[in-house]
Amino acid sequence: MDYSTLAGYLVHEWQLSGSKQVQALVDEHLTADSIVNWYEREKPDVVFTMDHNARSWLEKAGYRCPEDFGFFVFNCYNRDSTVSGVYPEYENLGAAAVEQVSGLLERGEFGVPTAPRCLLVPGLWCEGQTIHRT
Repeated sequence: MDYSTLAGYLVHEWQLSGSKQVQALVDEHLTADSIVNWYEREKPDVVFTMDHNARSWLEKAGYRCPEDFGFFVFNCYNRDSTVSGVYPEYENLGAAAVEQVSGLLERGEFGVPTAPRCLLVPGLWCEGQTIHRT
């Protein structure tokens, strides 16, 4: 599990002391019960998740999206998603990875690198219909 998103959220929350703080739900195996119980306890304005099922679980519990809660995913399935969130640009990420590996091979670099590099390809914002504008 990658905790970088959670870390960013916690730092932002810490910087906004005095505002409504929402306890993050960290669960590698999210269930309908865990998300509904968390939502009822925390009452967030927006649910940020990687699990597309969370929206339907909350709707089955009687909550309306986007009227009662906004819904945002970090991994939209396509560029024209009706769900608000970020499309990870899988095609560009794959192309950049191939370019990086190709460069390593051309330079004769093999094995585990002594100084690992990170590859960052910005995602594409998907407006969707699951966040209510105020």
